Amino acid sequence: MLTFKQVSGAAIALFAGVGLVQLMLNSRNNTSGMDSMLTEMALATANFSGNSYPFFSILIGMLGSFMSGSATVSNMLFMSFQYETASILGFPELLILSMQGIGSGIVNMISVNNIVAVAATVGCLGDEGKMIRTNAISAFIYYLLITAMLGTMIYLGFDLFSV
Repeated sequence: MLTFKQVSGAAIALFAGVGLVQLMLNSRNNTSGMDSMLTEMALATANFSGNSYPFFSILIGMLGSFMSGSATVSNMLFMSFQYETASILGFPELLILSMQGIGSGIVNMISVNNIVAVAATVGCLGDEGKMIRTNAISAFIYYLLITAMLGTMIYLGFDLFSV
């Protein structure tokens, strides 16, 4: 049975992540009439990246998961951002959201939080750097493969909901 000490660190990180997500999602409810933070970020990203956005999409998922240590928090935070950016740029939202989800899952294997938890569980503390370096190669290969496959589908105009 898990003790409070064992789950408290993960619970604090999860609650903070969920709080940040709620703040960003509900930031459109303001007295100034401004768009939400995610809408502003989506507009800025669309203007910056343009048609190269699919190359960045998976990286956003990866970055969110790496920083938060959780694919769930990354997806909660960035799915609506990715959806809005894809809509602004006219890309198929489902494929962009797929890139977000896959990217957040890929980086779980090199997330510092997860590596430390694994090292503590299996008793190989001190080898975290080696584990990250080894898994980073696989993560990079996955990034290239998924970006090539889904990027090709996007640029060829594949859209599941246009039928």
